[in-house]
Amino acid sequence: MTEDPLVADLRSFGLDDIEAQTYVRLDRLGKAKASSLSSGLKTNRTTTYGILERLKLIGIVESSMTRPVSFIA
Repeated sequence: MTEDPLVADLRSFGLDDIEAQTYVRLDRLGKAKASSLSSGLKTNRTTTYGILERLKLIGIVESSMTRPVSFIA
């Protein structure tokens, strides 16, 4: 399987592999819940929430104020 060029670019900016994959998936979906992202990435939801929080701290992901929380790249 070839690596997505966007994932490689994001890794060169300091994201680790799963952070980059999460961001790319979220960007392609437009808006998503952590559960949708975790099932697509085959990670558990708790791990996905942690990754999304780190991406929020970096400033490349935002979250909604609704329940359940949705994330936007």
